[in-house]
Amino acid sequence: MNISNIQGRVILGVWAFALVLLGAPLLFAMSVDTVPDPRAEDGWVSDTIGLIEPERRLRLNQKLSALEQQTEVEVALVVVEAVDTATPKDFATQLFNHWKLGKASQNNGLLILLVHGEKRLEMETGYGLETVLTDGWLKRVQMREMVPAFKADRYGQGLEVGVDAVIQHLTDNLGALEHAAENPQRQAPRPPRSWCNERRRGSQSSPHKRMDKRYNWTAQRAAERATQQKIKRPPAGHRRRVRRGDRQSH
Repeated sequence: MNISNIQGRVILGVWAFALVLLGAPLLFAMSVDTVPDPRAEDGWVSDTIGLIEPERRLRLNQKLSALEQQTEVEVALVVVEAVDTATPKDFATQLFNHWKLGKASQNNGLLILLVHGEKRLEMETGYGLETVLTDGWLKRVQMREMVPAFKADRYGQGLEVGVDAVIQHLTDNLGALEHAAENPQRQAPRPPRSWCNERRRGSQSSPHKRMDKRYNWTAQRAAERATQQKIKRPPAGHRRRVRRGDRQSH
């Protein structure tokens, strides 16, 4: 066999393998329409990559179903490898509106989205929950409870402790939830029932969603490393004082 032909095939094979690796995330990218709605099967967890253990997924569905029966708050948990939008934040907003999370008269939905391939955690709330699930509270739950487990590759555990914290906080604030349900006029108006408030360049976000609560634990880890290096590095112009006893005599 001609050596040049062999070399050509090897190069072609290397290029093909590289293209497969580069395009792998795109093969798993989900669109809003392709994410299975767990409510179609009376559930609240949609794990498209099997990141959550079956027993834990069953337990999460039971907990979220009990929460909905007690408080009417709808919490959906979604796990995907990649998304087909510019950012996971945009995807969370679109999916939240596409699924119409929350009761129509209360706007009391919460979407927890984990984009595994990008190490991103997004949390979208309806306006009816903003006085209870505040931005600051959700951020603390992410940083203290969920992200540490994610860093150790215990994704199922991190998601469950986050859900447990949300459930406990909501049940501890039933009075605030009831007040919000009884005073819908104080909440932002719901969008049209078409729910087609997609984000466009230069346009405002949908009034149905609340400011997202997101966290990138990869960025946080990089920031921690940079801080540690800065602490270890002596300041410019600094010279260690040499004591007289340390000097070598000549």
